[in-house]
Amino acid sequence: MTYYGSMHFVRQRRVNNSIDSANHSPLSLRLIMTIICVGLGFSLSGSTLAYLGIDYASPGGNQFLKIHPATYFTVFSICVLASKGEFDAYINMLRQTNKGICIFLLLLSLFMVYIFYIGNIPLTAPIDTFLYASFLAILLLRLRTPERNVVRNFLHGFMLINSVLGIIEFISGRRLIPVSLGGKTHEILLTEWRPSAFLGAPLTNACLTGAYVLILFLSDQQLNPLTRFILLLINLIALIAFGSRSAISFVLIILIFYLSYELLRAIQGKSVRREIIAIFLVGIPGIITGITLLLMSGFLDKFLNRLENDKGSAQARTAMLDLVSNIPLRDLIFAPSSDDLTSWMARYGLGYGLESCWIAFLLSYGIVGCLLLLPGLLAFSISILYHTQRVAMLPMLFFFLMASGSVSISSKTTMFAQFIALLLMNLRRTTVVQSHLGSDVARPHESAMEVIGVRRFEDPPTNFRS
Repeated sequence: MTYYGSMHFVRQRRVNNSIDSANHSPLSLRLIMTIICVGLGFSLSGSTLAYLGIDYASPGGNQFLKIHPATYFTVFSICVLASKGEFDAYINMLRQTNKGICIFLLLLSLFMVYIFYIGNIPLTAPIDTFLYASFLAILLLRLRTPERNVVRNFLHGFMLINSVLGIIEFISGRRLIPVSLGGKTHEILLTEWRPSAFLGAPLTNACLTGAYVLILFLSDQQLNPLTRFILLLINLIALIAFGSRSAISFVLIILIFYLSYELLRAIQGKSVRREIIAIFLVGIPGIITGITLLLMSGFLDKFLNRLENDKGSAQARTAMLDLVSNIPLRDLIFAPSSDDLTSWMARYGLGYGLESCWIAFLLSYGIVGCLLLLPGLLAFSISILYHTQRVAMLPMLFFFLMASGSVSISSKTTMFAQFIALLLMNLRRTTVVQSHLGSDVARPHESAMEVIGVRRFEDPPTNFRS
């Protein structure tokens, strides 16, 4: 046997051993701490923390209470796991295949220094919105396939329970957890019929449920067809109950685009997934029948009334643009003071907030702040897409379209981290070998970025030491 033949034999044996070890019990300290990090982020909304007596969302008070428990525990988990021998693996993972996360963390650090300098916005907003998402992504990317399956099943269960609770709240008109605005029950919330469930704000529910519906449609994971159908049905009904016109519209448009693409492939004689054929034969007639039954039962009356009366959302968007055009240039560059911004928003009838995260970024942090944060956010999103299947571009597009129509990620929220968890756990590329990073290296599927011609930053060399 030649030298190269013997090396191939040794390498193949190591691959087989690594795959066999991956089939063993996935229970580990890394998995337990990751599930806790994910569970805290999904289950503890701002309204839930206020209900539990934690002064999280209201202005003033102890600043340590303004940081989400999930952020604290995620940082703690990374420190503990690093001390247990994973420090080198974290460094290698960030250096080799996740340079976008490194860029984001660097620019986010500069961004928080800038915020501290101008003193307009508390540091807790970018910490919970972006730092938590970055650290959670690092934990999730370190998971092996069996561990990832456990976290994915946990997320399936949570999204099912959240949607069922939302439907019950919609039908009964009662909430399990009172929804609050800024830590207090605002008068506008007393007439709010949209459910809050465990995720809190109706728009957060609609955004994450819509993204989850798309992921269920697009994912090729080995999920029982009946289980997939039940999850899709309940989450689609919940999406209507959460009452977001934008979410429903974007989901329908993206699904029509995707199904049309698959239909074209089928006409050309190319192979398509069996689930796509089932959707054409059974799903579409079933959805039409279901919508008809919901209309007859009166379930959609509140949603249809919302289509006719947007409660001033369109006027608010127009007023928002007028506000931007009348702000002095210096304030646009370096951000106005919080008192001036509050006064201007009240003058233009924007007392309940801005209708776009991009406008909110501009008015809260100024052009300088946007130039520090947004390129890092783009690099982070590209890095996440490197680890996902090509269809992940569609849920990512949906998320940022939804974010563009509300304050969303420009405020303090865990919604971005929740979306990243759903994306990485359900649309991660199929894996076959173990890398020197200690997690699986994906090979069979193209990544989302490779489809549009962007190469990976650097594929790690094959090394089978964990």
